[in-house]
Amino acid sequence: YQVTEPVTLQPNHEIASTLWCPLPRLLEEARHQKQTFFYRGAQQTHAVVDLLDGRTPHLWGITYRLIGNFFSVCGQPFGDVTSFPAGND
Repeated sequence: YQVTEPVTLQPNHEIASTLWCPLPRLLEEARHQKQTFFYRGAQQTHAVVDLLDGRTPHLWGITYRLIGNFFSVCGQPFGDVTSFPAGND
């Protein structure tokens, strides 16, 4: 879809913050990385997309897989949606 005018997002109790990211940025190969960090008390490595030029947040986990599936349906290659087992996020 396309947003043609400013939109005010209204997050609920499940959303800490929001940001806008142009879809073409998600496809930039240089933004795709593997990152190791602590999550839920364990060190884990995940495929991520650097959304904000080195600043957090990164796109990862189930959102990464959902976006990967979206691009797959659109016929666009996206990162590495198969390199990490489901349930690691």
